[in-house]
Formats: sequence, C-alpha cells, structure tokens
Amino acid sequence: MKKFASVIALLFVVLAPAAVSQIMIVSPPEGATSAFTHQAVIGNALPSMSITLEVNGVVVDSAVTRVDGVFEFLGVRCQPGPVEFKATVRMKNGKQFSVTRSIHIFGEPDTLLIETESDELPADGSSQRAITVTVLDRWKKKIDSGYFITVEADSLQILGDDVDLNTQGHQVKLTDGQASFTVQATRYVGPVSLKISSNAVSAVHPMYAVTPSVPFMLVGSADGTVKSLTAQGNTSDFSSESDFSGGTKKRGRIAAMGRGSVFGDYLLTLSLDTDRKLQDRIFRDLDPNSLYSMYGDNSIVQYEAQSTSALFAKIEKNQSYVLYGDFNTQMTKNEFAAYNRSFTGGRLHAQTAGATVDAFGTLTNRKVVQEEIRGAGISGYYYLRQNNIVTGSEKVRIEVRDKFRSEIVITSKEKSRYTDYEIDYMQGSLYFKQPVPSLDDQGNPVYIVVAYEAITNSPDNLVAGGSAEVVLFDALTLGGMTVVERREPRDYKLFGGSADMNFGSGFKLKSEVARSADVNATGNAWKVEAEMAPGKWIGLRPYYRKVDGTFVNTTQSGSGREVGTEKYGTSVQISPFEKTAITGDYYTQRQTQGTFASDVRSLSGSIQQSLGNESDVGVKVEDVRYDGVNPESPSQNVKTHSTLLSSRARARVVDGLHATAEYEHNLVKSDKEVRPDAVGIGLEYMITKDLSLYAQQRFLQGQGQLTTVGVNTKVAEGTSVYGRYELGNAISGERNAATVGLKNSLKITDELTTNVLYEKTKNLGKRLAEARTDDHDALSVSFEYLPLFPLRASLKGEYGEDANNLRKGFDFGVSYRLFNDLSLVAKGTNYRAEARTQSGYTRQLEYLFGMAYRPTNVNWLNVISKLEHKVQDNQVVQPTNYYRSTIVSAHASVELSADIEIGMKYALKNSREIVGENSFSTISDFILCRPQYDLLQWMNIAGEVRVLRQRGANDMKIGYSGEAGFVFIKNTMLSFGYNFQGYKDRDLIDYVYSVSGPYVTLRMKFTEELFGLDSAR
Repeated sequence: MKKFASVIALLFVVLAPAAVSQIMIVSPPEGATSAFTHQAVIGNALPSMSITLEVNGVVVDSAVTRVDGVFEFLGVRCQPGPVEFKATVRMKNGKQFSVTRSIHIFGEPDTLLIETESDELPADGSSQRAITVTVLDRWKKKIDSGYFITVEADSLQILGDDVDLNTQGHQVKLTDGQASFTVQATRYVGPVSLKISSNAVSAVHPMYAVTPSVPFMLVGSADGTVKSLTAQGNTSDFSSESDFSGGTKKRGRIAAMGRGSVFGDYLLTLSLDTDRKLQDRIFRDLDPNSLYSMYGDNSIVQYEAQSTSALFAKIEKNQSYVLYGDFNTQMTKNEFAAYNRSFTGGRLHAQTAGATVDAFGTLTNRKVVQEEIRGAGISGYYYLRQNNIVTGSEKVRIEVRDKFRSEIVITSKEKSRYTDYEIDYMQGSLYFKQPVPSLDDQGNPVYIVVAYEAITNSPDNLVAGGSAEVVLFDALTLGGMTVVERREPRDYKLFGGSADMNFGSGFKLKSEVARSADVNATGNAWKVEAEMAPGKWIGLRPYYRKVDGTFVNTTQSGSGREVGTEKYGTSVQISPFEKTAITGDYYTQRQTQGTFASDVRSLSGSIQQSLGNESDVGVKVEDVRYDGVNPESPSQNVKTHSTLLSSRARARVVDGLHATAEYEHNLVKSDKEVRPDAVGIGLEYMITKDLSLYAQQRFLQGQGQLTTVGVNTKVAEGTSVYGRYELGNAISGERNAATVGLKNSLKITDELTTNVLYEKTKNLGKRLAEARTDDHDALSVSFEYLPLFPLRASLKGEYGEDANNLRKGFDFGVSYRLFNDLSLVAKGTNYRAEARTQSGYTRQLEYLFGMAYRPTNVNWLNVISKLEHKVQDNQVVQPTNYYRSTIVSAHASVELSADIEIGMKYALKNSREIVGENSFSTISDFILCRPQYDLLQWMNIAGEVRVLRQRGANDMKIGYSGEAGFVFIKNTMLSFGYNFQGYKDRDLIDYVYSVSGPYVTLRMKFTEELFGLDSAR
C-alpha cells in the first residue's frame, strides 16, 4: 500500500507541471499596475486550441490559438481596481487547463499622503522644507503617473516650476507615484497650512512657522560736528536765518539697527535714528518711482522696523509681541465694533490656542476718514475728498456687495500699494493697475473702499483701546473691545462685544453688539444671525440687525450706508432630491436718516433643477414692495409694488461654452412697479476651471439696458504669469514688476496676456430696492508681453463716459536688460477728462524713463539716471490751474583706483505753473562732486563742491568743503575741515550772503562686538 501511494505521488509531481505548461500568460506580468482600462492579454498554448478568457470570474472573450501556439486578447475592458485574468484551454480529449494572472488598474485619486521632514519651520524668509505627496487610489495602491497635484499655501512660498500658470495654485506633475516640491518660509509667524488637491480629493496639512533663532546683530553709527562760522551779509529778510547765521554750531546723530534672539527664544528688533525724517509718513517703504526708478541690482528691500518716531522696538515670540513703532490696530473681526487705523505708538498682542488679547495706545492729532467710491469700469483716476492724507496710512480694498442687501459683503480683496494701485497723496487720487468694474457678473455693485489718516491742526490727543477673545469648550467664542479717543469737548468712545456658538452642523448662532458715544449723541448697533439644519435636506438662516441713526464708527465697512437701518428676515433651503434645490426668502429693510426714509419688503420662492452636469433651469416668484425716495425726483417719495415671475436657463453650447437666458416679468401691470420687465442673454467661455470670458446683455422695459464683457477669474494674485517679471542680474525684478506690471490673467499665448472689460448701463435706476448704478459706458483693454528674453512690456487703453465726464487714457510700460550691464525702464500715463456739466477739462500726464549701468566685469564706473515729466492741468476750476515739471537726474560713481573714488550728481528741474492769468517759471539745476583719496589705511582726505542755480532768478547757492580724517581708534574717525556756503546774485559782483569756518567731526561705527553682545555666537 505504501509503495502504491509513493507511485501516485511521483506521477503527480511529474505530470502536474506538464498540465500547467499546456497554457501560460506572457503579458501582462504578474502584479503589474496600469492606468489603462483596456488591456492586452497574450499567452502560449498548444496550436489550434480553444481559449476562453475570464476577467474577475466573468467570461469576456474566446479565441483559438495560432499555429505558433500564441493567443491574443486585445482591448480587454477592465474596471479600476484588482483584476484577475483567467485563461482556460480545452484539449482535444475534453480536458481543461487554466492559468491566472493578477494585476491592478489604478482608480482615481482617493487618498493623499503628505510627508515632510518637520512640520515646523522658522519664519525667517529663507528656511525651506521638502514636501512629498503620494497619491493612492481607493484600493491604497500608489498611482504612478497621469495626474497633477495642486498646491495652495497659506503664508508660505512654493518653490519650483508651476506647470500651469493659468490655474489657481501651484501645479506639480505626478512622477513615479509621487509629487515633490519645496516650500519656503515667509516672515509670518503662526499656523500655516498646505492644501493639496488632485481631481476631487484634497487634504490640508497643517504646519507652524515659529519665531526664528537669529544671532544678535547690531550695526550703527554715531557722529557729532562742531562748527565755528563767520557770517557776512544781512539775513533779516530770510524766513529762517539758520542756514547763514554765524557763531558756534553743533549737530549730532545716532543711528542703529539691532536684531536677534534674546532670553532664549524671544526675537528682539531695535531701531534708533535721532534724525529720522518724514514725520508725516507711516509704514515707510520704497516708492519704485521716487529717487531712481531702478538701481541696477537684484536687491530686495525688506522692512523690519518701520517707525515714524526716532525709536522702533519689538520683542516677539511666535504670534505674541510687544512693539513701539508704526502699527495697524487690526481690530476687524466684527462688523459694528471694527476699528482699523494706522498709528505710531505702542501695541501689545498676546495669542494662545484659546485666547487672544490686544491693546494699543498712541498720541496723535490725526483723524480717520473712510470713503466708498463706486467702480466706473476703468482704472481711474478716482479722487478722494481729502488731500491732506498721511503718507502710507491708506488701506484700500475692493468690495462686492449684494445688490439687494447691502450689509452682505460677497467678496473683499485687499489691494497693495505700487503692485495693485498708485496713489498721489498731494492730489488725493488713486489709479489702479486693472480696471475696477461698477458691477460684477451677477449685477452686484463694486466699491473701492479707502480708509486713511488725515492731517489736522488739532493738538495731539490720546487714543487707546484693546480687545480680547476667548474660546470656551470648543463651542463658544466670546469677545469684547473698547476704544477711547480723547477729544474736545467730549471724548469719542466705542464699545463692542460678540458671542459665537457652534453646536455642530445642526445649529450655529452669531451675535454682536456695539455702542458709540461722541459729542453729539450715543448710539447702538446689534445683530443676531443663526444657521440651523434640522435635517440633511433642509437649512434655515434667520437674522435680525439694527443700527441706530446716532451710531458712529467711521472704520466700519459700509458705515454710512447702514446707519439708521433695521433689517430682519430668513431664508430656507430645501434639497428634496440630489439635483433639485428649493429656496424661500423673506426680508424687511427699513432705513431712516434725517428726512430720508425707505421701506423694502420682499417674499420670494424659487426652484432650481440641474439637468446633467452642465445645464440647469430655475423659476422664481417674488412679491416686493418699495416705499422710499423716487430716483427720478429725489425730493419726493414713491410707493411701488411688484409681483415678479423670473425664469432662468443655462445650457452647454459646445465644450467650454455655456449660454444663459433670463426673463423677469411683472404678473400685475402697474405704473408703480418696483422693477420693470427685463430679458437677458449671456455667454461664458471657460478657458480653464478658474478662468472664463463672459458677455452679458440685459434689456429693461423703458429703454434700460446693461451690457458687460469681461474676464472672470479665481486665480489668486501671485500665482499667474505675473511672477515672470523677475529679470535678474541688472534689474531688480520686484521693483520693476511694481513699475510696469498690469497683472493680466487672460493668457493668449505663452508670452502674451490680456484683460478686457466693457460696460454699458442705462436707466438701471428704474430698478428700485437695489443698489443704484448711474448710466455710463466704459471700455478697458490691456496687453502684457512677457517673453523669455529680458524684455517686459505692457499697454493699456481706456475710455469712460457718464453724465459728468468723458474720460480717455492710456498707459505703457517697458523694461529691458541689455548685456547684463545696462538696464532700461520706461512708463507713462496719459489721462484726459472732458467735463460735460461744466466747461473745460482736466488732464494728467506722467512719463518716466530710467537707466542703470552696472558693469559686471569691471567696477570702476556705475551710473543711474532718471527723466520724469509731469503735467497736471485743470481747466474746470476757477481760476484755472496748470502745472508742468520736467526733472532730469543722474548719479555716477567713478573709482579711478583702489584709493581714489569720485561721486558725482546732477539734477535739473524745469517747471511752469499758470494760475488764472498769472504764470511762474523756474529752471533750477544742482551739481555735486565729491572726491575722496585714501592716503593711508588710517588717513584720508576728501572734498565736496555743491552748486544750486536758479536760472530764471539769475542767482545761485554755492558750497564747498574740504576735510582730512584720521582713524585713531578702530571704527572711529576724527575729521578736521573747512566749509563755505554762500548765496550769490550773479547780477552783482560779490556774494550777498555767506557763511564759512572750520569744523571738527567725530564719526564712529559700532557693532554688537563693541558691547560684548557677540559672545553667544
């Protein structure tokens, strides 16, 4: 028996491989992965045998092997996921032999695995972290390729190439199952995050930017001068005799900057300048058009210690800090109790995971002004009411508000000086890089909101305030604030409190209350808003808000528009089916301001039905009443009532192109309708998922119309081709981007971008109970040329027409680098407005040309120069005013040898001013030459000659000096010199006034080493 069993086992061992070898699968290999859902299965068997193929247990095909024994199944359809192929051969004797092969077909991205060496990085502006993203499908298999990931960073800079500049975020291609990129820290301290997405899946990876550890560095200088001067001539007619008075004079200055870690992990920043200028300017930064328009290098200016006073000091740890210097109050979380101003003073900010405390104090004589200006479809000019603006204090944002409920801010975008707009503080004018529309693509009004500090003649008064916020039990957030401004005869006070409750997705409650008090009266403002979801398919949003007519808060967004209002209502959203939405809405709005009063009531219901992924239809019925000012006769009130039936349909015409049709009809005809009948059509072409070109036309009963053509973009600023302005080498890309860049978002080719906006509105004032839009036409077209070689060019033309003005203008900008040594930049703005309600016109011209010659091979000569031409012509005001100026300036540095250096500067100004029938012309030029010769390592001699001429007056101011300096201690120099300064009328023989005499100057440079602060290094 045992011998028989051994024979059977031996036969099995010998015959089993032979049976299996009757059929085999050659391709695909075992365990293969693929993104293709159609596969080729190839194998071998005996010739002329019947083969059947199963996919995951289901027979999908059959075939007969060729004479060479090969069988092929091509285009085998497979579902994503694990796939098992089973091939079965039927032998002539009826026996069957099978073989299996397992592979995996990738599904769509389902999981993103984000890896980094550390989730913390120092907020030093340079530290980097490498990020690796692995994309898995729902079977947890790593997808090799075929997808891109989109990276969006909050307060981090993403490095590396963006493979699609027109898509929001930074696009990285998936390679070998992973996507890798690098993030670089900014100087923001606090929680930061990365949002990674691919197809429909996304993940947020939290990180934290901590206060960097920085070796303490101190650099500074101190100098003092004593002069003994002898004066000649009568200076009694001078408004200030200090320039030409004799006697002993002394002058001194200390300037120092220090920054570094102290007490372990605290960062200290100090700045002291006892002779700091520009006391009427805060947040001092570099105007790319002031001084010279380019400096011929790749330097990037950063501001660590902005202060109008002599002292800046700040000590910080992560998100908490104490500072003295320039700051924004940044109390903007609430609506009624918002207080956002710019000061020079002291500020405290303490923040933990569950609490935040702020406090500030300052002495100031400035007042805050906030203005709201409707966009006009062009870039500008937009004029502010004040021209006594504190330089650098303005905060500009573009707000889109709901056309029916003005308290709802749909979008709000902060704008940056120089990169988004230019401001003339003397004129009080704004000019934007891109046109500001009057309406968005949904007909909602667009506002330019500008808040700034204005100079007054009042004495300095104390302004102080603070706020606190605490989170309790992760469900309740309580906040409070107070501000006091000392004024005569009565202080201004603002108090506020808020409470936010979050009990999950089913119920959220937000409330706020504020109280103001000033010399005239006290007033209150409060609101309650709720979000309720009793079920997954229903949502409710009731609200109530009231603002007294005596409530005053200038920095509140929309403050003037909301004073004296009472608003309440509710909305309900029901989704009984996946693609069906039913909405109901009720609201009441009452406003009383002096003799002005209005009352709006609206009750509406609508249903929206999606038809597939790219089409939908909707119907809405609204009963609305308006009792208020008659727009055609503002001194009269009007009562109106409409029951409106609205319908809307949207459908795909071709790939990427959608058409929309709308119709609004009064069911009951009356001569007192809230809104007239209207019909509209629209087209939208999707260039990318975040960028589209749209055109709309709406006709209103009574010859009203609205026409708009423009670009809709969700592309975040800074992620578009605007980043290609960096030229490198001879040009500072950052400064020139601010000078000539337009930040267009519509890409025509890889090198050419454009933007277009066209608006035409007529008789929209007949639509009562919504934001009023004046009749106007506007057209703006711009182009940017951004080739790979070092040339950047932009061109913009605009036309605007309304009841008051006919405006035309164009801009151009060019920057070019030649041979890495020579850089050129040119820009210009030409604007003209013809007054229609008055006689005359206004005109503004600004042309600027700049050059920098900074040779890279030799360094004996460096030259920078600028030509600027300005015209301001106002023929509307009486008396008329015309001003023109042309300024040429150049600065050269010549290094004849290692010991001899000569600095030279020349400036010419030609100006003319005409006021009424009086005219004034001046031609002035300035020449300066300063040679310096280092005789020895510890000794040098230097001289300086200065000549200022006024050619029209035929006089000049001359100065010259010579000195010898000796380094008697390390970093300390003692200089002896002689100075002469005189004023000469060239019609006379001698000087009219002069002052001269010897002087002694002590100069010292110092670093942290002098004070023993470098020991920690």
